[in-house]
Amino acid sequence: MMQIDKNITKYAKETYIYKTSCPYCNKDTLIINEIIYNVPGLEDVLLVSKRCTSCGYKHINLLPLKRKRHTRIYIKVSREKDLKTKILRSNTSTIEIPEIGAELSPGLIASTFITNIEGILQRFLDALSTMKILDIPSEPEKVIEVKKKIKQMARGKIPFTVIIDDPLGISSLHEYSKDTTIIIEYLE
Repeated sequence: MMQIDKNITKYAKETYIYKTSCPYCNKDTLIINEIIYNVPGLEDVLLVSKRCTSCGYKHINLLPLKRKRHTRIYIKVSREKDLKTKILRSNTSTIEIPEIGAELSPGLIASTFITNIEGILQRFLDALSTMKILDIPSEPEKVIEVKKKIKQMARGKIPFTVIIDDPLGISSLHEYSKDTTIIIEYLE
C-alpha cells in the first residue's frame, strides 16, 4: 500500500494505491485507488476505482462514510426538458419505470453513475438489446412494444415516472427544472 499526495484535488482528503491480482485474468496488474473524497452534496465518500492494465477490467464504486436514510425519489417526466434532469445513481439503487413495467436492479458489480433521464432510458434499451443477444427467453412482440414506448418517452411524447429506490440514501438529483414534479420520500 502506498499513500500518495493528498492535494490531487481540493476534494480529496486521503488517497491510497494498491496493486493486486485481477479477478478476471489473474495477473498482478490490478491497480486499486481508494480516495476519501468530499463530494459536494454527498459529504465524505470512499471512491474505489479498480483497473487492470493487462485485460482492461475496470470498476468504480462510491461508498458513503456517513450513514443516510433509505430514500425513494419519484420524478414525473411530462415535458422534454424533464428529460435533462441529472441523477446521481448509487450502486445500491433500483430504477423503475412503472408505465412500462421495467426495473433496473443493482447487481454484484453495479457502479455508481451520473446521467440524465435520457441516459436512464438508454440503459433500459441496452438491457432489452442484451436480452436479445444473450437469447434470454422473452415475448418478442412485448419487447418490440416496450422499445417503441421507450423511444417515444425519450422524445418527450409519452409522460412517465422514474422511481429511484436507494436503501443507502446516496442517490440524488442535480440540475433539474424548477417546475419538474419531484417527490423525495425518506423511509425507516
